[in-house]
Amino acid sequence: MKSRLSIAALVPQDWMNYHPNRRFEVYDSFYLKLANRLFEHVNGAETSLRSTFQRDDLKELAIVLTCHFEDFINDIGLWKAFVRGNQDLYNRPLPFYDLEGYDPEYLNPQDFAYFIWHFLSKAAHKSILPTAPPVLLAAQYCYDLFEAQIESAPDKSDYYRQWLTIGEQTPFFEVKQRLQWMAFGNYLLGPEINRAVKQAMLEIVEQNPDITERVDPGKLLYMLQDDFLYKRSSTWLARTTPEWLAEVAHCSQPVAAAIKGLVQKVTGNFQYESADEGHYYYRYIRSNRLFPVHRKAIDLPLSKMQPGEMSIFNLVKWRDDWWLSGAQVAVGIPSKAELDKIRINPEGVNFYSWTEDQQASIRELADEQEAEFLEFFGTRLVFFANKKAMQTALTAYQNYHNDRKAETSTPELEARMAHYGAILAEIAKEKNLTETFGAHQGMAVFYEPGEGVIISPALAEICKHLEKPALTKPESDALFYTFFKECTPAQARYVLEKYSARNLRFPLGDLDVEGNLDFWLRFYHPSAFREVLPNMSLLPEE
Repeated sequence: MKSRLSIAALVPQDWMNYHPNRRFEVYDSFYLKLANRLFEHVNGAETSLRSTFQRDDLKELAIVLTCHFEDFINDIGLWKAFVRGNQDLYNRPLPFYDLEGYDPEYLNPQDFAYFIWHFLSKAAHKSILPTAPPVLLAAQYCYDLFEAQIESAPDKSDYYRQWLTIGEQTPFFEVKQRLQWMAFGNYLLGPEINRAVKQAMLEIVEQNPDITERVDPGKLLYMLQDDFLYKRSSTWLARTTPEWLAEVAHCSQPVAAAIKGLVQKVTGNFQYESADEGHYYYRYIRSNRLFPVHRKAIDLPLSKMQPGEMSIFNLVKWRDDWWLSGAQVAVGIPSKAELDKIRINPEGVNFYSWTEDQQASIRELADEQEAEFLEFFGTRLVFFANKKAMQTALTAYQNYHNDRKAETSTPELEARMAHYGAILAEIAKEKNLTETFGAHQGMAVFYEPGEGVIISPALAEICKHLEKPALTKPESDALFYTFFKECTPAQARYVLEKYSARNLRFPLGDLDVEGNLDFWLRFYHPSAFREVLPNMSLLPEE
């Protein structure tokens, strides 16, 4: 009788993808065997998952679920931080599920169910009912499989504690190693962020077919990853990577604050001026701010540093110093015309490139303009039938802003003010949005608190459907996804107060939508929960 050779579907590299850089050991072999057992189950015909999801997605699911078990054994703290975040935000450790018997200090079927739902929803880009029988059955299998292994599971808790310990004297590049693991190399955020980087890379190549001939693909990927490292908000609580690292690191409160502060990245064109024993001095061209950059951040001798040379790179602040993060692209010494062009360019001016006093001035300007917008339009949200009507009103608003600064009243000024009143009277006419927009998509203008004017056709369409007495199933599904993928928290709350949430329904079942409003927004639109920054800048200095 011939014996059949069984070949494991998952190999050591699959497991090591979500672990700090170290070699594969007997410790890892134990968990990899469990991951293979789990994969055989979720990929089996009896689970019905195989007919819906890609084999590669199920392979990765088996790995990350096993990593969740490893997290529990080693008390790494990733899942505990997620549950703690849910409790702080929503007053419950998980949404959707019956939590009777739930123990935040132990393994729970509900945790596995939520993880399976969240992972597969994002990996497969599919809508899944969180309480669907295949999800719950797979979760129970995970619980039974892993609970039986608790006593025999090896641990490296001392290793992980040391790995996640960050002190006041920890060098920046060691902190960055932990940050890279948090973004790309752990089971919670890694799958999602790696997929996003891959998609962004494909889009860059599609839009610039010859870019890999001009730029080394590895360097391009490195630059892209560095951008995701600090700014990317994950669908796990809508936190950035620095915010997640601060939650799980073993560190003091001041160090945790410094880790979170890494999101304040400054990107753009810098011009080298001088150096001393501790720093290189670079001037950010657009804001004219001089940045002292730690000498260890740039691996170049002074003999190769030319005053006036321009470079493009990223700066982040760790403790009391600025550090270069990612690649540095030297451009050469620019002409006066090239410098002037950069200085007057209104696009891409980084908020944190301004000094703290200038940042405060910009925030005050945003608050002032918000008050003027509300005074002019009488509301935070204004609708227009088309772009022409919108542009007429916004031009009038800008002129109103300028005229308010006039020190004395003149007949011409009074005439203009009366003209503004006529425009506003037309806008203020009470109409059904379907009548206002007609057969065309209308325009909505919303003043985002602390940020500025947001122009959104999507928001106009959202309000039109919220206003309707009833929706067809396709309209209802489209409304749900558009609402949660397009709205900011301020927009969502504002329009629901005006129109109610009666037309917002989860496409696949009777889930509480309004009661989980912030959860759905974080799940579908995590970038909307970043720090609110004014979308305006100061005029360039002469």
